[in-house]
Amino acid sequence: MDKNQVLKKLQMMEVMYVPYARATNMPFIVCDEETYNDQIFIFREEKDVQIFAKEYTAKSIPLMGVKFKNDQFLNFYTSLFTMGVNAIVYTEGEESVELELLELVQPPDYSQLPEEKRPLSNPQLQLTGLYFMQELRRKVDNEEKKNLPELEEEMAANLVKARYIVSMRVNEKDDQEVEGGKKSEVQVPFVKNNNGEIFQPVFTDVGEFNKFNREKNLKGVVMNFDKLQSILMEQSKGIVVNPLGFNLIILKEQIPAFVKRFEQE
Repeated sequence: MDKNQVLKKLQMMEVMYVPYARATNMPFIVCDEETYNDQIFIFREEKDVQIFAKEYTAKSIPLMGVKFKNDQFLNFYTSLFTMGVNAIVYTEGEESVELELLELVQPPDYSQLPEEKRPLSNPQLQLTGLYFMQELRRKVDNEEKKNLPELEEEMAANLVKARYIVSMRVNEKDDQEVEGGKKSEVQVPFVKNNNGEIFQPVFTDVGEFNKFNREKNLKGVVMNFDKLQSILMEQSKGIVVNPLGFNLIILKEQIPAFVKRFEQE
């Protein structure tokens, strides 16, 4: 296939299908062994993404095909920058073509904004987190996950370096006037696991925060990793990073341990 034709198709076709990893609820990512590009896959036909997903599911890597309509393409392509993805493999029938993401779309330019107003993103944490969780949740014996320690090391190092969006709900109380305005009550959202344990959500980027904030009633503040323990409720077991994405749980006691582990880097 001609690369220019493929670029046009990726902009103009009515629908496309993207394999998502069930382990992360995110696009399935592969590091190419030759180019070392961090790739995602796009298919023109639903039957082809189903075949692709079936092959990986047989290898204990469960995938599912997600359909995108044309008016969703640009947001999807742009979101790949926040995941650290730099290449796309497009498949139509028996033919596949690899494209650099930058050939298809440019990243948003926030250079004219003051740093405090630029949307938060952590592409290296997203990328290493996705690789780690894809491997961690494979349905095979741990002995087969030979590169898991290396993936965990990379992910954990980025975890400590990153800044996060912490969500809160601010309710103004009309009946309690205070000097300078109304009294506000801050509520901290939380999620529960299957055992009923409470974890407080934090987010690597605006896209992940917006998934959680569907009702648009939450505000976000940005915090460093080493400050996250200070916002935990007494009954909270820890934090969960991107609960609607790769859903990484960090226990309360692990936060200072991670900080100490990487404090000299």
